[in-house]
Amino acid sequence: MMKENYRLRYLLELIIYLIYLQLRAVFSFIVFIVMFICKNIKIKGEKRPDNYIQVLNFLNSNKKIIIEHILLCFIAPYTIPWYLIHIYSLIHGYFKTFNELCFSFLVLFAKIITVF
Repeated sequence: MMKENYRLRYLLELIIYLIYLQLRAVFSFIVFIVMFICKNIKIKGEKRPDNYIQVLNFLNSNKKIIIEHILLCFIAPYTIPWYLIHIYSLIHGYFKTFNELCFSFLVLFAKIITVF
């Protein structure tokens, strides 16, 4: 009877921990989407998309980046250190413009916050 209680408790703790990891990944992805939309805000006075269709067109034109980040958000918490991928991308010039560089730092900062 005592062994079964410990096994049940261990199983429940494991399930709760996995749910916590998944919620953290979902929160990180939501933060990413918000920042991805905000990325379209230009630095020198241009405005962000002001209606839903423009936002959808913007997201549609960047499908590859979104798919990669979905994979990062849902797989990386369990397997690889995601911050190394961002640092590697920054060092090797994956981001061409200053705006993309700032955006990458924002995503990196958001992910660090969601870990703690």
